[in-house]
Amino acid sequence: MFTSKKELFDVTKRRWPKKFHVLSDKSSAEIVFTTPSEYDVYKHIESEIGKEDEWSQLMAWAFHQALSVFIKDRYRLQERLIRTEDVPFELFNEMLESNLTDDSWCNEREIYDSLP
Repeated sequence: MFTSKKELFDVTKRRWPKKFHVLSDKSSAEIVFTTPSEYDVYKHIESEIGKEDEWSQLMAWAFHQALSVFIKDRYRLQERLIRTEDVPFELFNEMLESNLTDDSWCNEREIYDSLP
């Protein structure tokens, strides 16, 4: 098991490509398209993890949510190269904690809350 929330974040982040390029000719303020496709990468990671590992699925989903917000924020700042290493832990943590409010994640919430 993991020794900290930050370690969990780092392990999850390593599943993702190091960078995404914004396709500025296709993107808009509402939808930002990237290469590789951020959504396609998430679906690939999800299938690699498998349905049995719900904990890793939850981490991948939270990172996907954080990355989506981060990409949109960077796009508004006219950045076209997005590095996953720049996604802040705080954003991931916010998404994960929001997901854990659902009662179906009660056990996982207790585990996550116990981590420093």
